[in-house]
Amino acid sequence: MLDGIMLITMIVCFELATTRFIDKLVGMTYRSLEPPLILLYITTGYFFLRELIQVVASLTLGAFTSWLYDTNNWLDVLVITLVTYYSTIMTIEEPQLMKGSGISAGDSSFETFRTGVALTKGVLWTAVIFFLKSTQVDFAVFLHGVFYVVQRLVAFLFALLVILISFAQMFWVVYLEQPVCKFSCPAGDDQCEAQMEGCSYPHCEFGDSFLKVCTTTRLVLSIELFCVEGTGILIEKGDE
Repeated sequence: MLDGIMLITMIVCFELATTRFIDKLVGMTYRSLEPPLILLYITTGYFFLRELIQVVASLTLGAFTSWLYDTNNWLDVLVITLVTYYSTIMTIEEPQLMKGSGISAGDSSFETFRTGVALTKGVLWTAVIFFLKSTQVDFAVFLHGVFYVVQRLVAFLFALLVILISFAQMFWVVYLEQPVCKFSCPAGDDQCEAQMEGCSYPHCEFGDSFLKVCTTTRLVLSIELFCVEGTGILIEKGDE
């Protein structure tokens, strides 16, 4: 129970700390970072001590391999590492000085920070799922069922991925170096750039081509599902 309270407290404080840090960075608001950061260090220290006790106990009992091969322990270590890392960044870096030196809004380091924070939040919520799995039997059964279904879908998803990649590569090669992909506005022509913004052809880059093929496949599947459901409705009305 205490682990769950500490984990939820960590998630809430991490959300508050990162939001206030980014707000300070872009100059929107000025709210103190100290309360959430202090609670983050307390919760991180709690989980660190718990893992340290588990490691020492495993070494004493000669069962360190059981701790080493447990995915929950690795997830806990990842949570401790990520939260400590970003808490340290938010503690050391002064938001008021970042615009002049270091991280700044729109800078690549700022985008890296935001991406890392987003991934850390995903890891934290994953830890919540594993915590519920280890404490709630009904949730563990449900999660086991989800994993079972996903494992059975691996072959289908892999075949679908191969098909999508093949079509994306074919479209990309067909339109490679074509005029529709080589067009660019003259230097300094702001009107042309404004008109062409967001109008790039989707198959000029492999990543864009793959995304276009994925969205097209999703649209086709949605249309087919709508047609099948519509047919079923018509059949039911005909029976009546």
